Amino acid sequence: MPLYEYSDSETGVRIELRRTVEDRDKPIVLKREKTIPDRLSICGLGPTPEQAFSADILNGWYAREQQQGSKMDTGEFTKDQIKKAWSE
Repeated sequence: MPLYEYSDSETGVRIELRRTVEDRDKPIVLKREKTIPDRLSICGLGPTPEQAFSADILNGWYAREQQQGSKMDTGEFTKDQIKKAWSE
């Protein structure tokens, strides 16, 4: 049996079915089997992912500075290079 692809332009759903040539043009009826959504989105107030990531980096540097003190500066980068990297 050949494999046919069907799509619904209204919902954007696409399915593939193995059907006989005689049945290929017959209508397809889809029934809902689940009442629970596949995906769940939660919206809330809080930092954006970029802000949270930036805060995590700063917290990590702070923790490292508390452990190593002034030894943390290895001299690999100049202050201007660090400022430029943080401004981008």
